[in-house]
Amino acid sequence: MTIESDGAPADAVLAEIRKTRETADRLANGDYPEGADHIRALAGMVKQLADQMERLADLSLERGASDANDRPEDGSSVGESRHELLP
Repeated sequence: MTIESDGAPADAVLAEIRKTRETADRLANGDYPEGADHIRALAGMVKQLADQMERLADLSLERGASDANDRPEDGSSVGESRHELLP
């Protein structure tokens, strides 16, 4: 998965997602402390993953907004013929 942005923010979020996946793998394989509250651990990981995905979505939307500002006035993409948009 790649997110085109200034790099650092997206890379940081992707690193957090990888860590969450690794933690989930360890928990799924029985590598957790004795007496751990599995439901709370799972709920915490789901929340963390949702937060990370929200940050990625925000980065994508910001990138999309800057792409829209770079479009020609007729709304076509760079290099796209305006006539290709007409029916």
